[in-house]
Amino acid sequence: MIEKFTSFTFKLFLFLFPLFFLPLNSAVETDKQAILMVFTGLLFVLFSAKVIKNKKLHLTSTPVDYLMILLPLLSITSSLLFSPNRSDAFTLPLGTGTLVASAILFFTLTNDLISNQSLGAYLTPLMFSSAILAIVTILHQFKLLVSVTPQGGLLGSTLFLLPVTVYLILELFSTKENRVKLLKFPKGILSLLSLFLIVSALTLSVYHLFTDQQVFLLPFQYGWV
Repeated sequence: MIEKFTSFTFKLFLFLFPLFFLPLNSAVETDKQAILMVFTGLLFVLFSAKVIKNKKLHLTSTPVDYLMILLPLLSITSSLLFSPNRSDAFTLPLGTGTLVASAILFFTLTNDLISNQSLGAYLTPLMFSSAILAIVTILHQFKLLVSVTPQGGLLGSTLFLLPVTVYLILELFSTKENRVKLLKFPKGILSLLSLFLIVSALTLSVYHLFTDQQVFLLPFQYGWV
């Protein structure tokens, strides 16, 4: 029962995270961090409940374990020793709090969910939420939608859609069996349509980023750790 609820919770997170933002004056990054914190806490509680129920802790090692430990530790150290505002360093989006929550989520999933199921099991919610985001991005690029996008802007949408596109292509076309499934209706056709929308949105986003909406980076001296 706990395993099924954990799997459902993670799938719901994959579907909601790309699309979630609050219709308030807060930054989209703040909304993303909020949903990350909520689902990380929920998944960690479920993982802890499973450990208590089974009375054993099974750890699964991955090639990036040390990196996922090192990055939050370095960020915590930097925030404590060098940050002029420690509370902002720990609470602002993409700061230390985000790194710590991401690391907790990573270890919770790799030692519970991912060790028991293939990553392909979580392809569908990620693909369909990305397709919806792609539609919003396309409408925004053609000036048919003028409100803020769920990723906050063109760069955010591109940075999200790029790895998703690579992952979907590798997953959908990795084996002959998967390629055959793409020809079946309705799931296969919907998968191809979703991939087409995502690639189209990504192409449009990259084009505009290199032409009329180039990213402007502030000089290094205007930033702080």
